[in-house]
Amino acid sequence: MNSRTIVGHVGWNSSFDLPVVEVEAADYAFGSNPPYGRGLADRLIRFALEDARARGLAVLPFCPFVKSFIERHREFEALVPDAYREQFGL
Repeated sequence: MNSRTIVGHVGWNSSFDLPVVEVEAADYAFGSNPPYGRGLADRLIRFALEDARARGLAVLPFCPFVKSFIERHREFEALVPDAYREQFGL
């Protein structure tokens, strides 16, 4: 993996009447090619969710990998506003 490989990104979106963290993890999309399997997506997602919690921001997990992460780590479920949890199956 060279220093230009993108494994995901974190952005901010305020188009939902609240500040929302957007996290997209590309690690799962590499199939059997590097950097798959290094846990980079999990680390990116955990950092973004912990940062969102510290800033008092909401999270809408549009990325399926982020949603799966939250399902596996229920301590982050509270970051998804109650009004959106059913929409995301949380």
